[in-house]
Amino acid sequence: MAQELKSQELKSQAGSQTSIATAHEQTVLAEVLTAMRSVRFGSVQITLQDGRVVQIDTLEKKRLDR
Repeated sequence: MAQELKSQELKSQAGSQTSIATAHEQTVLAEVLTAMRSVRFGSVQITLQDGRVVQIDTLEKKRLDR
């Protein structure tokens, strides 16, 4: 039965996105969310290698009044 469930999950992943995140994916998502929350004005860049997140960069812009 466990093999059957795993087979069904693999089929759903191949055909469409799955809603179940692995522990590693949850860690990456938490890191991205932390980066997003730390930047008020700027950008968050995610670098992928072989389909995996290898780097998260933040660029924050500071605007100065004249």
